[in-house]
Amino acid sequence: MELSTCNLPAIEDPYLRVQIPKFLVWILASIIPDTESDYKMVVTYGEPLQHSSPLVLSITWEECLQKCWNDTTCVLIHDTTPTCDYYSFQGISTVRKLTSGSRVGFRLLKRDESCLTELTEPILQDGTVWSDILKMADTWINNIYVPYSITLANNVWTIQMSSKEFSCIAPAMPVRRANKIIWCMVTQTSGSLMNMTQAQDHSRAQFQQTLAGPANEEEATFLRNSALNFVNDPPPWFLSFGCTAYGFWVDGTRKAICMPQGYNASVCTGTNQFDYTDTNAQPPYLEWLAGQPDGMTSSSKADCVYFIARNQDASGIDDMPCPFNNFTNLGLCMIGYYSGRIMGPDTAN
Repeated sequence: MELSTCNLPAIEDPYLRVQIPKFLVWILASIIPDTESDYKMVVTYGEPLQHSSPLVLSITWEECLQKCWNDTTCVLIHDTTPTCDYYSFQGISTVRKLTSGSRVGFRLLKRDESCLTELTEPILQDGTVWSDILKMADTWINNIYVPYSITLANNVWTIQMSSKEFSCIAPAMPVRRANKIIWCMVTQTSGSLMNMTQAQDHSRAQFQQTLAGPANEEEATFLRNSALNFVNDPPPWFLSFGCTAYGFWVDGTRKAICMPQGYNASVCTGTNQFDYTDTNAQPPYLEWLAGQPDGMTSSSKADCVYFIARNQDASGIDDMPCPFNNFTNLGLCMIGYYSGRIMGPDTAN
């Protein structure tokens, strides 16, 4: 994915002798942990003050912006053309705000959908803004979300990491859900096939929570990708089942008024056919397979909701009889479920 820019007017810069934007915003869609936000690169005049030795990259400024934008641990970059100084978390603590000359780029959360200006971008005004880093398990063993603040006062930005980290044992990922509560969400397996009741029991034992549903499109994408990981790289014990598709139970049981006998077609449509206990997903964001759910109009007793992951056919949400732990006709094994553990209130505003 390439950076896309908001079109803001350029200004004459006497130091660089060229027309350059004083303030640019690049937007990056994000999912975890800020499922309601995007990231952006804010470019303005400034220079690092207190910092450790940066990573010096022999790349262009545009390439450096792209790299930082894609890096979940990047905090700030400094234009030292023909090189770029690159600062990850805990690598820099203060930055001087300038009116010309040296350029810096902050990687920040984007809390709104519109392009801002010099007068409305919060980080260019006195006060505090929040962003975050995500330390990934391939380097840090766990997936760790760390909020941090950037405070501008007396033309100096002070970067302060939060004392509270949110660490999730991989493959669980930190997710901000309702009321800004951080959860560790995961598609969980137990090493054996399970019906819906067994999945609920396992979820309560592991996480002290009932089954979860994806709260929004980003969380639905996380569920999809993590479920497909099991298809693309199955553990050895999966192969012993001889299945070509894997199912993961999610929150949802059919309403009593939406059973095949005498259902109300005007009320019982799509996702509305089911009751949901996950208070963070009311209603959940369910990407149904074509023609699904179909349990209301058949005698299958497909009264529970699950995600089917497979390579040869479409993956997505379907309904399934709650007592089933496999479905031979589909080559399907029910191996897990979607759930998570509460970590606590987000410390970022």
